[in-house]
Amino acid sequence: MLTSTSVLLLGAALFACLIEASLRLVGYGSVSTIAYGRDHYHPDLPDLGYAGRPNLYGIQTREGVSEVRFNSHGFHDFELIPRKDPNAFRLIVFGNSYTMAHQVSRENTYVARLQSEMETCSALKHRKIQTINLAVDGYTAHQHYILLRDYGLSLTPDLILMQVNDFALPGDIDPTSNFSPRVVALDGNVEIDRSYVSLPGYRRRASKFASFIQSLSDRSRLLQYVLEYRRRGNLFSEPVEPEGTAKVSTQLEPDRDIAIEKFDELVRSSGLKWFLTITPRADSTSFGSLQNTPIKDRWLRIAKRQNVPLIDVENEAREDVLATKKFLHGFGTSGAPAHLNRNGHALFARALSTHLCRELQDHLP
Repeated sequence: MLTSTSVLLLGAALFACLIEASLRLVGYGSVSTIAYGRDHYHPDLPDLGYAGRPNLYGIQTREGVSEVRFNSHGFHDFELIPRKDPNAFRLIVFGNSYTMAHQVSRENTYVARLQSEMETCSALKHRKIQTINLAVDGYTAHQHYILLRDYGLSLTPDLILMQVNDFALPGDIDPTSNFSPRVVALDGNVEIDRSYVSLPGYRRRASKFASFIQSLSDRSRLLQYVLEYRRRGNLFSEPVEPEGTAKVSTQLEPDRDIAIEKFDELVRSSGLKWFLTITPRADSTSFGSLQNTPIKDRWLRIAKRQNVPLIDVENEAREDVLATKKFLHGFGTSGAPAHLNRNGHALFARALSTHLCRELQDHLP
């Protein structure tokens, strides 16, 4: 005979199963994409605080609906053969969530689309184009530098692109908010500050228990829903509007500038060329006058100081929105600031390809 406790437990289990089935039926998914702690992402990668989860597969419906597939190194890209074909031309792209872009399938990201777009480059005639996506949600210039130094260069790239935004991310404003290493100058020496490892929040996220719960959630839409509900209060990758953050973010300019300088120095010492590009805003702003944000002006100054070409496709994006009446961001399911949709990725790839091909025509032998 069942006790009252047994009846309650059985009822709770049946109720949970019902919710699980309902969430699957409506197509809900919120697969967790980020792994914290050195032991929980691919060993080829350096200590970056966090990285994408290797071989991840799941569904996300936070922005639109997409199948999320990461390769064995935890990047939202197809599997890569490290050994480079002698005839290949490799373009490596660093960036944040706007390039990681798990809101669309990996074949629809602008990085993947660049591969086919750049096949028309006369400067790359008879070359096999390979675009490699090394972007991770929330990554800053500090992490880009470390990732390039300790992993990216091993892929023998021919060209490097770094994507940035014209607004600040929380990780740019508060160094501890995304639990990441920082390139800093101490007593005249450039060092990597990893003080985040002692923070209680980081230790919780990097624990074996947290990793176990994360793995368990891959098989449960109900658990994904619960974890997503908890995450909504402290997401580190949501964009912050520049009007309220431009002044605050200036406190990190010296460290960020050091990271950019080290990135630039590393690229040039490797005999390579790199570009900066700013994700276009367009959409509703296309119907007004074009005005730079303070943070965009800073990136323009950085590019000029480092003598790095900056690809700004804002004009092309505005023209496309006005001509097609199709926005580049958003999926119609969220009131939060949205990432590029499929149309946005297609436009970004076309515009980037035009600029890159023109630059390559001028600089390649």
